[in-house]
Amino acid sequence: MKIIRQARLFSMLLTVLFLILGTNAGAATYSHIVAFGDSLSDHNGLSSYNTTIIANGGQTAPNSWTNNEAVPYGGDVWLDYLKTQWGATLENKAIGGAMTSGHENSGIQALIDASVLPDLGFTGQVANYLASSPTFSADETVFTIWIGGNDCLEFFRGEYYTTNATVLITDSVVRIITQMGSLYAEGARNFLVLNLPDLAKTPAFNTQNATTKANVTAVVNNFNAALASSLSGFASANPAANVYTIDTFTYLNKTISDRVFGDSATPYLKVDENCNWDFLNFNGTFDRFLFFDCIHPTTKAHEMIAAEVADTLSVSDNNDNGGCFINTVSVNSVSAKHIVLMSSVLLIIGFAGIILKKDE
Repeated sequence: MKIIRQARLFSMLLTVLFLILGTNAGAATYSHIVAFGDSLSDHNGLSSYNTTIIANGGQTAPNSWTNNEAVPYGGDVWLDYLKTQWGATLENKAIGGAMTSGHENSGIQALIDASVLPDLGFTGQVANYLASSPTFSADETVFTIWIGGNDCLEFFRGEYYTTNATVLITDSVVRIITQMGSLYAEGARNFLVLNLPDLAKTPAFNTQNATTKANVTAVVNNFNAALASSLSGFASANPAANVYTIDTFTYLNKTISDRVFGDSATPYLKVDENCNWDFLNFNGTFDRFLFFDCIHPTTKAHEMIAAEVADTLSVSDNNDNGGCFINTVSVNSVSAKHIVLMSSVLLIIGFAGIILKKDE
């Protein structure tokens, strides 16, 4: 009888342990998301300033730079889908047109310089957020960053402050890492950073000559390499940080090569040389296309990105880098949920020891 009782007790305790492990181990999901970035993440960001922009002669900004089902603009971006997937709350600070510093639209930047608008660039987004004295749970909040595309686009247009690609990349990446340091100093511990997709594959560049496309790809590749190296350095310098990097460069190229969208080899909308097309006469479905316009994904593509992020991040908590396009740079912190897990295991073992001792 004593042996049977001990066996039943051991079985019960194992069941409890497995339930705890199944609930907590290997799942890097967060209940709160704070997002920074540009039009690839913006939903109701820049448009919240429309009254001021229009009053000062500017044009109305869309609610988002993707489609709302079959309707142009106003659709959900990847953060909206990720929020739903996780059941999380979202503070989206991203602003369409933002660069790592400043705004790519000269009119909007003039309003920023005149203090009519706050600083809407990435550095300004972070500074404004921290100035609001935010409260958040370090363990349950992830800070997402997807920025740098407009820096490169301004560079390719010859409108950036330098024509030297090395200066462009160095300055942009330093700003990203510096602002991550500012967030870390205020308690942020979880970072999700997306690199740049191959801009040469977008409709803005994919019809240009081979030399131009190769140059665009090279700059983006060098940007991503510098960002990856700097993120690794950040993780080493801040061992309590969890830093996840999303390889959108590889993901976009694979999506195109696999012909995921549409029934032809080209998953693009038909646009003219100025990347304009006639919304009113478009009778197809956006779900057939990867790109909504010259540089922005359709909401279907955003949904796919969010699903991949959620799926692969959930198995990356223990440095499992087997995901398609996500990599854990460093997971060195011991979060509260893992402390609870370890404490529970120890309590169970101790409890079993006491009872078994009494049976001796």
